[in-house]
Amino acid sequence: MTTFCDSGEQIEDFIDEFLVECPRCSKLCKVLLESTIQAREEFSLRLFRRRRAVCLNCGYSASWDGRTLKQYLDGHDWYFGLSLWLRTPCCGEVLWAFNVRHLDFLEGYVSATNRQQVPNINKSLASRLPDWIKSAKNRSEIVKCIQALRKRLPSGN
Repeated sequence: MTTFCDSGEQIEDFIDEFLVECPRCSKLCKVLLESTIQAREEFSLRLFRRRRAVCLNCGYSASWDGRTLKQYLDGHDWYFGLSLWLRTPCCGEVLWAFNVRHLDFLEGYVSATNRQQVPNINKSLASRLPDWIKSAKNRSEIVKCIQALRKRLPSGN
């Protein structure tokens, strides 16, 4: 039996890097913070830090330094609105992750047969996951989809 312990991570804890599809060549592109930040920096400061989209293949680049987010567009990054690289149809829905850490989180949650929630953390990502991801009947299909997403990653990730 594997156990997942909800430690209160929120979706915002995974926004330092988005793996997206390049709008020019359709290969892997990264949306990153332009400057190094403190790990414990206040979320509101981190949310509006300058971002840069950089393609690992064709050299496409773009900067975001505005104040308008495309936040909560499922399957897209919050800054440029680009399609996430880690997304796939799954259980009649779309399974997506911002980056490898987010994918690891989802895999840990889904594959666990025992899920422990920290009391009074209603804002945690685990508590906000859609029912189809939480459902034990979808576990094996979701794990297969996560494995398929991992195959899309460059070697070394």
